Amino acid sequence: MCFLALSAIVRAQSANSQWLLRSGNTYIIENQVMHPGVKADNDYARFLQGKCPAAYVQWEQGRKTAVAGWVLLGIGAGLDIGSYVWALCDLNYTTASRAMGIVGLGCELACIPTLIVGYTKMHNSADMYNALSYQQQSVAYWSVNAGPEGLGLAYHF
Repeated sequence: MCFLALSAIVRAQSANSQWLLRSGNTYIIENQVMHPGVKADNDYARFLQGKCPAAYVQWEQGRKTAVAGWVLLGIGAGLDIGSYVWALCDLNYTTASRAMGIVGLGCELACIPTLIVGYTKMHNSADMYNALSYQQQSVAYWSVNAGPEGLGLAYHF
């Protein structure tokens, strides 16, 4: 009897389930496809903001970190190109142009973990949404229990 009550609860919860699925940078819920990218205003961000603020905060932090990674890559590439142009025009590889190249390389190397952390946070927002939206909810139900004292009717809440 207890098993029947529990299976009815599981069926009722799964009938209302709307799992957020992720495939690469594409998020899918109820046949609605969302492509977030790093733009702050997109369908996925609005969806999370309205449905699960905690997952939205995680996505937003990841988005900001990813944007910082792309900025580091752009600055690094710009400094490297500037260093090479300076060296070609001057025909004398000065200390300043070397320093520019080293700082550029440092920015390019720093962008790698920054992008990884940013996109990981953004992708994990889907897992957070699923975990927070479908955590075990307390559902009241009746069951028949058998124990050393005999049979009993129990109300679980």
